[in-house]
Amino acid sequence: MTDTFPIVDPETSPDVDGGTDGDNARLTFLGTAAGPPAVVGRLGISTVLSVGRRNYLIDCGRGSLTQYRAAGFEMEDLAGIFITHLHADHTIDLIQFPLLYATEFAAPDRITQPLPIVGPCAPPKPEGEPTRNQSWASGAVPVGLRRMLELQFEAFSQSTDFFLLEDMAMNPRSFVDIREIPLHAGASLQSVLSGTVFEPLEIFRDEHVAVQAVPVPHGAVFPAYALRFDTGGTSIVFSGDTAVSDNVVRIASGADCLVHEAAWVDKCIELGWDEAIEHMRTVHTDVADVGAIARRAGVGTLILSHLAPGDPAVVSTEQWNRRLAESTRRHGFTGQAFTAEDLMTWSPAPKGVAASAAS
Repeated sequence: MTDTFPIVDPETSPDVDGGTDGDNARLTFLGTAAGPPAVVGRLGISTVLSVGRRNYLIDCGRGSLTQYRAAGFEMEDLAGIFITHLHADHTIDLIQFPLLYATEFAAPDRITQPLPIVGPCAPPKPEGEPTRNQSWASGAVPVGLRRMLELQFEAFSQSTDFFLLEDMAMNPRSFVDIREIPLHAGASLQSVLSGTVFEPLEIFRDEHVAVQAVPVPHGAVFPAYALRFDTGGTSIVFSGDTAVSDNVVRIASGADCLVHEAAWVDKCIELGWDEAIEHMRTVHTDVADVGAIARRAGVGTLILSHLAPGDPAVVSTEQWNRRLAESTRRHGFTGQAFTAEDLMTWSPAPKGVAASAAS
């Protein structure tokens, strides 16, 4: 693995607002548990990046819609939804956002612009055979973000039509702007798993944020992405689900904050997760290694989320923080580091001032 990469320079990205909105960037962790099994005490992975009053939602795990409202956010302030990959534990609540939006704002003049939904395109047909004598679920046509949503809109079309007949809704298809991320040149499941380093690709911009993506290795999943949001003078990176990857180091270089997934492999062994141990070792990032990633990337703050094990009755936040502290000390990362909890918020401090998290 390469030690260093060129720092991603926000100045090379399209101009975004560097005024008050950029200074007011804030993260709200809606759900922090890995999946797909549901656990009590933590909801599914989902995070909001707020820039002023505009909210950018990263992943839509179990309970994310309820948490979005519990955090006090309004639907009309939702400025975009970004999906790192198409595993169900990252997408299960996605369809609920446009469906609720459609019934909450029946009058067309309440919606001033389409809602961007950005995520992976359809992958190639999987090779090999499914395990345990199962059959493929995707049929003849692989499903990317666009087709996934179209099928879900169709599945709920009767409900939508009933509301339309009563003048209680809009058709959700009429105000979503589905954008599939184009594959990076040379990207394939094999090239990503082999450690090829890709240049971050810009996938979205508006007046508040510029967003870049880079492929990351996540077992059989392709494509899966890490995402970087630059807003004014603030940069925040989400690893998505990934094994240890130079691509995460590349896209996170010089960022103010890296939100990284974490698996505690030794704890999984202790808990008897026999069938999942190899998956945890090869498809996710052990908490013991995240300190090295943060140090190599030169980020200011490291935040753990997408936790496995995710149940706080099994592994408390305090235990996660102690294990994280061991990792950062071992690898020489000297920035702020902590473990996220559901509905916790974090804001980057002005340059030269320590940032703080609030539950």
